[in-house]
Amino acid sequence: MGAVVATSGMRSQLAQETRRRITFLGICLAVIGLVLTVRVGYWQLRGVTFVDPTQSLVLQPLRGSIVDANGRYLVANSVIYTVGISPHLLREDDREGYLRLLTEVLGMEAREAGTVLDSRQPYVQLGTEVPSATVDELLRRCDEDQYLTASVFRLDPRQQRVYADPRLMASVLGMVLSDGEAAYGIEQQYDAALRGQEGQWASLIDETGQAVLAEWGEYRSPRDGAQVVLTIDRNVQLEAERLLTEALDTYEALRGNILVLDPRTGAVLAMANLPGVNLETLEELQTGDFWRVANTAASAIYEPGSVIKPITLAAALETRSVLPTDTYDDRGEMWVGGRRVANMGDVPYGQLNWTQMLARSANVGAAHLAATMGPARFYEMLRRFGFGDVTGVDLPLEAQGLMRVPNMDTWHMSDLATNSYGQGISMTPLQVAVAYAALANDGVMMRPHLVAEVRWPDGVQRREPAVLRRVLSPQVADQVGEIMAEAMELGMENAMVAGYRFAGKSGTAGVPRDGEYDHRLATPSFVGFGPLPEPRFVILVKLEEVVGDALGLEVAAPIFREMATYLLDYYRVPASQPLAEAG
Repeated sequence: MGAVVATSGMRSQLAQETRRRITFLGICLAVIGLVLTVRVGYWQLRGVTFVDPTQSLVLQPLRGSIVDANGRYLVANSVIYTVGISPHLLREDDREGYLRLLTEVLGMEAREAGTVLDSRQPYVQLGTEVPSATVDELLRRCDEDQYLTASVFRLDPRQQRVYADPRLMASVLGMVLSDGEAAYGIEQQYDAALRGQEGQWASLIDETGQAVLAEWGEYRSPRDGAQVVLTIDRNVQLEAERLLTEALDTYEALRGNILVLDPRTGAVLAMANLPGVNLETLEELQTGDFWRVANTAASAIYEPGSVIKPITLAAALETRSVLPTDTYDDRGEMWVGGRRVANMGDVPYGQLNWTQMLARSANVGAAHLAATMGPARFYEMLRRFGFGDVTGVDLPLEAQGLMRVPNMDTWHMSDLATNSYGQGISMTPLQVAVAYAALANDGVMMRPHLVAEVRWPDGVQRREPAVLRRVLSPQVADQVGEIMAEAMELGMENAMVAGYRFAGKSGTAGVPRDGEYDHRLATPSFVGFGPLPEPRFVILVKLEEVVGDALGLEVAAPIFREMATYLLDYYRVPASQPLAEAG
């Protein structure tokens, strides 16, 4: 199944295909009980293919469309034809009529068309991607002219995906291969619904290759595929991809992600994975380009760095290992399992509360929290937040992440410290966003999902929000959110939006290579939610393999602010409280 970009409204295309099928079936049903002998090619032009030539004909359903949250078409379906002719069946007296068909309808040059008709060959192919409208006109002209017959033509139909924008959310949508198989994204995950159900006619084929519709046997009408309605808003997705494209160009990053979730329902409002692909040429990619077609937000893991620190704090408060009012003495370093753990630049901060710890992104503070909890409680809480397991999002090829735990031979006591600030542990961007969504949703984790509805002709299947589990008490979730918001106001001005309060954290992770960190590269990120006190959005921004000293607070935080500003304006969210100092 190929791809083409829509040049006109997709609604009219779908309506045209529906009218074609209804007209065709009406004609067929009018002759039930009759014995008909027809050319195989004639049935093929009607969208019929032979599965078992000795027993049945198959009626192919139209594949369903994919639309955004507001019903705007992202992917639709069309039918194109391979058109051929049998010149040896033509009478000389009819040559001029068929010459006009080939030149006026199929657009052939007169000289070329004349050569084809004069060849007297059993079959000559005229085109491989002839639009449905052209075939309609060809059949109409044959019907209107008593000297012309469609039976000299062979028209082999095949379906083709039509894209409103072949580059927009390509890894989210996925593709349909030329053999009709779905690959990646929504196309693969919801293939059964989109594909529909085949219909069937009883048939026989005689020794001459003619299709003989004998006494009509079982008839089953095809059921066209369902329409899949996404939770993603096309406008929000466009803005996310615009910001991400600019960031990749500015910082020369290898790839990146922007995710927007509704923490109250788990609905994905935007999922940008770049650089992406053009769905028209997707099959031309090489094997090594898997990451360009896969949805890296759900399928590619990375070390998150300091964005994990609010999770570590939440775990410590939930297990009552520390209190919200506690402080600790930050000496710039500490020893865990015989190995040294240090702040960036080995800076000693002295006595810090949790707000100050997050604002300064103190590694020692996170390690102190993990040590206070101990391995059992710390890793149990990480599991509760969903790390090391799939989220259950409705996408194929979701990754679990990597997490060493004490019962593994590879685990070392020092991992307790490094994991607490996002080193030596790997997860997907989606896992991080879902964990933050639990913080934003009073401690309740919702299953992320990209499909809101599956619309069949005879009914609608709605995807209701699903609770995964309670991760934190409402009190702890509220405490952590407030601490994060105060930390932003204390030292993360680059991420703040004037008039609104957000809770967020920056991260700057190293890039592991062959057991070592490549210090020439960094993965800057920023994750947050808001506006407080009733968060509506979780936003994750991540760039990968940025060359140089690329801090999350300097690189990713401004992108977070731009995305948040757009969302607040687009959804007309009223301001929470004035923040005169916000930039």
